[in-house]
Amino acid sequence: MALDSSNVNVAVTGAVSYAPVGTAAPTDANTVLPATTWRDVGYLSSDGITETRDRSTNNVVAWQNAEVVRTVVTESSISVSFTMIESNPNSLELFYGTAVDDTDGSVTIDPGETGGRRAIVVDYVDGDRYMRLFLPQAEVTEVGESSLTSGDPVGYEVTLTGYPDSALGYSAKKFHSDLVVAAGV
Repeated sequence: MALDSSNVNVAVTGAVSYAPVGTAAPTDANTVLPATTWRDVGYLSSDGITETRDRSTNNVVAWQNAEVVRTVVTESSISVSFTMIESNPNSLELFYGTAVDDTDGSVTIDPGETGGRRAIVVDYVDGDRYMRLFLPQAEVTEVGESSLTSGDPVGYEVTLTGYPDSALGYSAKKFHSDLVVAAGV
């Protein structure tokens, strides 16, 4: 395959949204998510989003010659991390794991509360190219510090870990609009 610099994508902009587990899965990279179901967390820090795939393995060694004859995956996971810098009900609920009380604007904080599993969509755009990462079941497994400093936005750093969805048969699915081949081509 020849090198082609036009295939280099840059995540120029995007969004992170969540919905209840079981919400209809996206079917492509660029169909607009229904605002009645999916909740956008708003602005993210300039650090963007980090997608991480971890894998632990165990080598099977033969008795006869002490050579590795097979490697077995013993543990694997996918996660996304980002820092929300917009303070809105969606970002605060994701960070604190509980809904904002709309009568007084408060959030009850229980440090052990994750908010449970949610469906997550991470969208990013590069010109006319759309990429979408869908995690049908994900949970906030880490939260970062929230710094209050002059001149910097208040940030809400989270890591969400994706879990396998037995009905869909995967932990995550990634769509790329520029990799779609037209029918009959």
